[in-house]
Amino acid sequence: MKQYTRLVLIIIFVLLPALSFSQGAQFDTNDDDNTVCTEESIDITNQSDSSYTYDWHFCYPDISGQPTPTAFSDSSVLSGPAFMSMARDSTGYHLFVTNHQDTTITKLAFNNDLSASPVSDTSIEDSAFPGDLQGISIQKDGINYYGFVVGGKNTGHLLRLDFGTSLSNTPAVNDLGFDSLLTSPQDIELMQDTSGNWSAFVASASRDSIVRFDFGPSLSNNSPAASDLQISSLSYPAGIEVIRDSINYFLFITNYNGKFITRAALGDDPKNDIQSSSSFTDRMLQTPHDITIVKNCRNYTGFVVNRMEDNIMRLNFNNGLTSPPEFTDMGSQDVLYHPQGLTEVIDADNDRFLFISNFASDSIARFQYPGCESAYETSNDNQLITSTDVNPPAYYYDEPGTFNIMLQTDKGLPKESKTCQQMEVQGGALNIGNDTSMCPGETTTLSLDENMYENPTWQDDSEEFTYLVDEPAQYWVNAVSIPAECDASDTVTVDYYEDDLYLGNDTAIQQGRTITLDAGTGYTSYTWFNGDSVPSVEVNEPGNYYVEVTTPETCTLRDSIEVESLEVPIPNVFTPNGDGINDTWDLNTLSVYSDIEVTIYNRYGKLLTRFKPENNAWAWDGKVNGDKLPPDTYWYQIEYNNALKPKNGFVTIKY
Repeated sequence: MKQYTRLVLIIIFVLLPALSFSQGAQFDTNDDDNTVCTEESIDITNQSDSSYTYDWHFCYPDISGQPTPTAFSDSSVLSGPAFMSMARDSTGYHLFVTNHQDTTITKLAFNNDLSASPVSDTSIEDSAFPGDLQGISIQKDGINYYGFVVGGKNTGHLLRLDFGTSLSNTPAVNDLGFDSLLTSPQDIELMQDTSGNWSAFVASASRDSIVRFDFGPSLSNNSPAASDLQISSLSYPAGIEVIRDSINYFLFITNYNGKFITRAALGDDPKNDIQSSSSFTDRMLQTPHDITIVKNCRNYTGFVVNRMEDNIMRLNFNNGLTSPPEFTDMGSQDVLYHPQGLTEVIDADNDRFLFISNFASDSIARFQYPGCESAYETSNDNQLITSTDVNPPAYYYDEPGTFNIMLQTDKGLPKESKTCQQMEVQGGALNIGNDTSMCPGETTTLSLDENMYENPTWQDDSEEFTYLVDEPAQYWVNAVSIPAECDASDTVTVDYYEDDLYLGNDTAIQQGRTITLDAGTGYTSYTWFNGDSVPSVEVNEPGNYYVEVTTPETCTLRDSIEVESLEVPIPNVFTPNGDGINDTWDLNTLSVYSDIEVTIYNRYGKLLTRFKPENNAWAWDGKVNGDKLPPDTYWYQIEYNNALKPKNGFVTIKY
């Protein structure tokens, strides 16, 4: 029985190294140019050498775009947060933060959701911690977790935190020393090479040097070999990134005082001496403190924080790690306040995350890059985000766009490898624009790209690549995408901007009265018929009145109103016979005027009487000097003493 046990152990020992010589993650799709139509099935063939694990992402986020920024703080446990490291065990994600001010380490637990707030926080304190705590790196080696921290000013220290098999444990702290090599140490980066050996790189800022510690195959080594790497022209090195392309290892180092970044090549073994070094900078690089670089789909993308400028820079290495990157200033994103440290970019389910420590505000900023939710299994239409199968199931995308397919093999192992391909999905809904509005009387143009589509057909059967819109309606177009020849369509609704300008219905006005014409508020300018530039005007005579206004959308609107004369009704007959019915000529309708005079003439034009209604006596009894006038038709003239035209008419007396 003992001999059988030995045989099994020997077989495992022989097989493990054989499996580790993988040429990396590779795969192919069933489409030669990776261009398909929406809902077209995609079959992937895994071409990687044998690996222990496979992690597929079908909507892998692109970190070269705009993130979703948030921030969280807890002054009770964060005190001048400096550098950070994220690690994951069976209980979830744990973010470790060194606190420069109070010489502690804060552990923030997220369970398995990095988009949520931390569910707990723990302060790690130890008398071995030197003042001026700075860099930290947490790694898993075998079944155990280790953390490495650097700190101290004139006398630096390298400390190891032994967590055992769980990051929830209180770590044992071991001071590994090396005070002669480390003065004002800043960042520390650990990496495991393809042979399984561990190395740590530390920025010894005051010595303008990088120190490498070689631990061999185990991080439990208490006496790593230390080497002072010969890199010229460093100027207070602060942040370090160690990264490997398909063959070689590189160090990227921020120079805080020098305002530049150094790239040092190590060749195919991180334990090599520096083979070459160069530097690059940008006018926006002012106080670069920490740096992280990660392989994106088809290129490398990095981030650098400017500590005193409260901003972060994105670096796109479009031509590989050996060429200078393209810098983009991302600003503060409203969450950065003296940013000092960066985590690596973390893949978590469908999203990617970057965490930044804010020294000045005792807070942590979080950048989230969400993945898509557009992939579905062909066989059952279930949503497909990730897979751990050797060969993933056939699937499709339900909308057009460019999607990243990522395969990571042997994650967390020395032979970890990652590859990514972009899938161009065409068809479905092409884009001729969003629903829109236009000003009355104006036109707009809808168009589609001749380099992406062919054979357009609009709703009226026209076949041009542009369409002139001159009235509100719903417009649509069908076309065929290039080169996948997918049917595509889009619909746009065009409306007029809301037109609330209305002076009211045509109306009439009595002599002596005024009415208000109101165009309403909310317009940027007004022009009335008389040149006034106010929202409302008053008129007191008949006419055609108009106003022109300008809307916030710069539309010019016009409305008009017809105001007619409203005759005051005056009786044309009365019967002063004493029967109590219609005995007087009732002029009460003229009471709206304050000062009038009435003159009565006979049919031959002879003046008979003149009177002014006074004391509410708005009636005439048909008498002149106390005598009744005979029945007849009499002429009258009513004069208004306010510049209105006199009114002439007749009234008949009957008995």
